[in-house]
Amino acid sequence: FGFPQASSSEQIRDFIVSIPQTEAKSFLDKQFFQTSTIKAKASQNPITTFKERNEVFIDVIEQIIVLFNSSNSIISSYVNGCVRVKSYLTGTPKLSMTFSDEANLSNISFHETVDDSQFKNSRSLALTPLIGESCIMRYRLKDGFVVPFKIFPFLNLESPYKLEILLKIRSEYPKDISAKSITIRFKLPEVMSSVNFELEKDSKSEKATHKESLKEVEWKIEGLQGDTERSLTTKISLLKEVSMYQLRKDIGPIKLSFEMNQMNLSGLKLPKVDLDGTDIEKPKKWIRYISNSDSYVVRL
Repeated sequence: FGFPQASSSEQIRDFIVSIPQTEAKSFLDKQFFQTSTIKAKASQNPITTFKERNEVFIDVIEQIIVLFNSSNSIISSYVNGCVRVKSYLTGTPKLSMTFSDEANLSNISFHETVDDSQFKNSRSLALTPLIGESCIMRYRLKDGFVVPFKIFPFLNLESPYKLEILLKIRSEYPKDISAKSITIRFKLPEVMSSVNFELEKDSKSEKATHKESLKEVEWKIEGLQGDTERSLTTKISLLKEVSMYQLRKDIGPIKLSFEMNQMNLSGLKLPKVDLDGTDIEKPKKWIRYISNSDSYVVRL
């Protein structure tokens, strides 16, 4: 009749290692638990062993929220960040990390286990990592960063019954960085009768589809290098004559989702990470920087 303190499987799975034993036989054993029943051996073993791993993962994860108007100017933009620690360390380790000074962060908050007394002076934190995964620091960035993508939509009503949408996406980050899992979505007009797509000739990693149940277009790009531009032409046949104002309203905003590894928009870096107090010497330290979209919207 206790109260659960940790509900995350990452935090508790390494403690569930005991093998269930039957204390006494009963009538129920004979009726329902026959010897032919297959034993669940997987539940008897721990999923991981700290002594074998002795490593820590530190992820700096940033989610960008951007809203563009119909002229492609930014209405609002900010980044929500989280420094996440996933620990598989032995003993009673002490983790200290120092952050770079370049990032202009605001709304900074820390996990209750973090000693942030030196953060203002030296941009350093100290903590004893919790077993499993936890977000030790949250922050926000309101300005001072370059948005990773620009989207340029062009609508052309070729005739009263034919609409052409030319959609261009341009990557604004350096050439040596690549984004992946890029997906662009927009709605189709209610009076649409058919739709066709034209991709660029070298578009091997791209695919445009019509999601009939959702009445929308989905354009997927597996990977996109920095300083690159791609385009999609969508040709739509209409059942009846409709004004351009109504067509823009039906199609609505264009939405973008993506993920970028080893890059964060704030410029926050971890040049120094120290570990002390582990049972095994030289524990492994892994640091990743991940940026992805939370809400990336372009109005028409």
